[in-house]
Amino acid sequence: MQYIIPALLVLLGIVNLNLIRVGLECGEIQSRFLHIRKESSPIGFWCALVFQVVISALCFAVALVRFAYPEL
Repeated sequence: MQYIIPALLVLLGIVNLNLIRVGLECGEIQSRFLHIRKESSPIGFWCALVFQVVISALCFAVALVRFAYPEL
């Protein structure tokens, strides 16, 4: 049970990395609520990508801490 949450966090980080890769390749970010194109809104596009990078880094960092210190 102690490894389920870190494993889910790693999976979430991988999904976020895939979203970043697709966004960079296609030049647009599409979700249920947002549809941002790099050409029409470059600042919004890059802010959304930076946000995804931050979320991915947090997921991997928390998963690493949970794997290293399962008693927390």
